[in-house]
Amino acid sequence: MINQEDDDLKIQDVLQRLGNIHYPAGPIYTKSCKAKALLNLERNELEAIYYLVESHSPNLRLNAVHCYEKSLHCVYDPTPLNKAYFNFQCSTQTTEDKVNSMLRMVEEFPQEWTIVQLTSELSVEEHLELSLERRHTNPLHLTVFNCGKNQPSPFTVRIDAPHDGISGNVIEIRQEMFSIVNDNVKLLENFKSFCGKNFKHIGEKMAYSEARFLLNNRLENLIKEIQCKWLGPWRCLFVGKFVSADIENIVAQKVDELNTTEKTKNILRCLIKGASYLSISEIKDRLLSMFPFDEQKSIRVTLAKDIQQMLKRYEFTQQKRHPVLLILDEKLDALPWEMLDILENQPISRMPSIHFTYALYKEHESTISNGVKNVTIGKGTYLINPGLDLRSMQNRLNKFFNYWLPDWDGLVGVTPSEDDFKNLLVNSDLFVYSGHGNGSQFFASEKIQKMRIDKVVLLFGCSSVSLTSLGPQVEMFGSYHKYQIACSPCVVGMLWPVTDMDTDLVTTELLSQWLPSKAETHWKLIDKKKWETGGNLVPMKSKTTLSHAEKHEPELLRALCNAKKAARQYLMKGACVARGLPVKIQQ
Repeated sequence: MINQEDDDLKIQDVLQRLGNIHYPAGPIYTKSCKAKALLNLERNELEAIYYLVESHSPNLRLNAVHCYEKSLHCVYDPTPLNKAYFNFQCSTQTTEDKVNSMLRMVEEFPQEWTIVQLTSELSVEEHLELSLERRHTNPLHLTVFNCGKNQPSPFTVRIDAPHDGISGNVIEIRQEMFSIVNDNVKLLENFKSFCGKNFKHIGEKMAYSEARFLLNNRLENLIKEIQCKWLGPWRCLFVGKFVSADIENIVAQKVDELNTTEKTKNILRCLIKGASYLSISEIKDRLLSMFPFDEQKSIRVTLAKDIQQMLKRYEFTQQKRHPVLLILDEKLDALPWEMLDILENQPISRMPSIHFTYALYKEHESTISNGVKNVTIGKGTYLINPGLDLRSMQNRLNKFFNYWLPDWDGLVGVTPSEDDFKNLLVNSDLFVYSGHGNGSQFFASEKIQKMRIDKVVLLFGCSSVSLTSLGPQVEMFGSYHKYQIACSPCVVGMLWPVTDMDTDLVTTELLSQWLPSKAETHWKLIDKKKWETGGNLVPMKSKTTLSHAEKHEPELLRALCNAKKAARQYLMKGACVARGLPVKIQQ
């Protein structure tokens, strides 16, 4: 007969031995931390959370440590992210000290931030996987960190993998996402539409449009499955803090009236603030899980009524929210979480780990106020169509930059040398890349991490901020990591291949709303049909005025939420994401 306690002791002994390895290989460290988290979930939630935090991107941390140490020996190299902010802690430290160190980091973050961490649970089947084509969908650990001092403690919930209601089989969310991206790549390769070439005949165009339509539908259905069958009412935990302190206090007061555990209060706060995105049955389901006993029925009924009244009185969907920083397990990074109903209009940015978030925050702390980094964009640079095969895109964007940002410098339809690329990247307050990929074919990403790039970088190319997999037992990496190691506060780009027309619409919408201009007519009022077909820039006749909010949004993440609505393809809306800190143009 199997003795669970004996097994646990054996596992703990193995994990203890692994913990004595100095700088272990990333995948080994990740899996051992996830195993420790599972062992501690019932016994000590904070310890479990610490190990879940540690499981994220250890190889990236190690790479950043090496970059910092190398820079100390090179007189002319600028200093990248300081390793003191994300280095691995000594194995001789007690777990309690390590947990307290994690809590101090969370306390130092701006109180406006909410950090939501998604960690894929350790899977034996996945651990033995050798295929590059197989993607497993495992249970999730969703951890919420309310940043700042005197805030609720971090907490985590386990969310089971989604199951089909009829067969009972796991719904393979990750496998379907992998299939959608691959089919999208094949579609673009077959039709070559992203290379600016025209269709040979109407039949080819119709076939392409139908294939795009089916792919968009598949992605939209996948998001619905994530919302309804995987997360369900737990998606309320993604909600950010209200900008209105009064409404935050009203919610807190309602929760504090109850005599229940701290964790239940934390979840209830999120449930109330995210209730406008949940169905009545989902709200009741979550209340039942928090107050399951018959004698608590009156509490459930009262809370359900109070939540409905608060939704009507305070119009939660109309309230501005502070940013959410989303920390994703590498296995979950390809999914477009930003398209969830609760996040679609929420300023949100991705980060690889709590440690990297802390390191970037400390590097830019002096310019951060009210939860956003303030930047001054005096002059920017751009690189358009360096591959020389996107002529239509080149013409469209060249007209935009000449009209909206005429003082900027850039290269258009020119293959840059390494020095050209470096000069564009260094000699500006903002760098925009519009071409294939992320530009690493012109300037090696390894050279970027040796630089100091204190600026926002916008990479409007296919898969420009995606993670690359080299195998099921190797930690993924992304070229955008090099920008973060070089201290770039925020990088915007694409998770998978996209079409040039939709990309141009989002690019121009984002830049025109985020960056002020002296142009006589706002870009939103320019006739886009004529612009798309190569015509002159002329004002629309159907709309002649804009509200101030429509003209300018100084916060990059909010402007990005608005800009993605200009995309015609759902695939484009899901692909465009931000990675880094919340950024705001200084007024």
